[in-house]
Amino acid sequence: MLKNWEDAAKRHWTESQRDGQNVGTYEDFLETVKKESAEFRATMEKFRKEETSYLEAHPELAAVNHEKANAFLYAIRAEDFPKLSYGMVNEKISDEIQKGHLLKENNFAVQDYIATYPGISMPYQNIKERTAQANLGRDKIVTFSSNWHPSDMAERLRRNKIPPVWLSVPPKEQELFQQLDGFRLEISSEAPCGIHGGKRTLDYNGFSALRKLNEELETEDREARTAIEQRFSLRGEHVELSLYYDGEEPLFHAAYESGKQELFSIINEKNGILPEHLQEPVATICKYLPYDSRPTGLLQKRHTIGDNFPTMEESRENYIKDCKADLNMKDVYQAANYYSIVTLLNPAVNSAEDFSKRMVEEMVKGGITQNRMMRIIEKSQVHAEMREKIKQIAQSPETKSALRKVRVQANVAPENDKTTDGR
Repeated sequence: MLKNWEDAAKRHWTESQRDGQNVGTYEDFLETVKKESAEFRATMEKFRKEETSYLEAHPELAAVNHEKANAFLYAIRAEDFPKLSYGMVNEKISDEIQKGHLLKENNFAVQDYIATYPGISMPYQNIKERTAQANLGRDKIVTFSSNWHPSDMAERLRRNKIPPVWLSVPPKEQELFQQLDGFRLEISSEAPCGIHGGKRTLDYNGFSALRKLNEELETEDREARTAIEQRFSLRGEHVELSLYYDGEEPLFHAAYESGKQELFSIINEKNGILPEHLQEPVATICKYLPYDSRPTGLLQKRHTIGDNFPTMEESRENYIKDCKADLNMKDVYQAANYYSIVTLLNPAVNSAEDFSKRMVEEMVKGGITQNRMMRIIEKSQVHAEMREKIKQIAQSPETKSALRKVRVQANVAPENDKTTDGR
């Protein structure tokens, strides 16, 4: 540790010399740094003693500090307590496991509270944790507070080969965690105009419901930002979600088109998703979870909505323009994908019937022969019933007449009806 400190000091001295600063010899510079460091440590130690004395004289302020600091409680065998690294301990709390506290493994934030235990309350202990609780109850132990997050604590313990440190979860937080079991999310989605089939519905319970709902918020935000930046937005799925809590009536309900910021408009209108009395359990679980797993979006009263979202007409225009250079109409797969998207980006298309008719019209405008149309339709990502409907429209007398008009106006011979798949 000292060698690393001296190496850093030497680098700083070398850089100062290079910059033309008069810092004297390296030995003089090192002595100055050591002296200033010792003075700083002495000052901070004096401040720490004064603060400790003051808080001991004002326990009500100490209680407020603990509440606001969001500190974590840990337990360790007394003989292992001196092995903890500097900075890991705020203060020693007790020489015993406090009544009602539940010991959990350090990595519980990543494992237990993200996992779902059907029929078991959230503060469930595994065999290792139950054994530790029993053994530490007999051994001499130390409980202490720390601002170190469980994930950071677990990583430092692993790296420095320090004996196990256990999270000590207070009864109040255990009760708050158990309240998370009451959540249920019902979410259904359906492709625009029903082109991919029927509605798909899924249920999520407990913390999984909160995690899934937060994922929906993150997805909405990401897709909206991308659409605004790229000036292009596909038709989104029609989504309907309902969040319940121990009742028949939903706490929150929304029906919207995904990726269009409609969900955020509904949240802003209702002034948030969660009522006040359910925000504390969610905020408490956020305290323990890693940053990238926290459902913090559920605690927001308002969500940012980006300006100047691209219209469907703008998206259609940009898509057609971007496809011109690379699109190979002789490849039926590319052609099928192109005509499906162009059709969906037509503002006049609002139903499966509209889609079927407009897709054929788009192919007619492109001068596609009837035989090629049938192959393109066969490769389109639509369900079987709609595929048959589109084929009927493509083979109708009206479509044949429209194709003849297009060819006459263009004054071209019928194209060579051969695709890249050899048909």
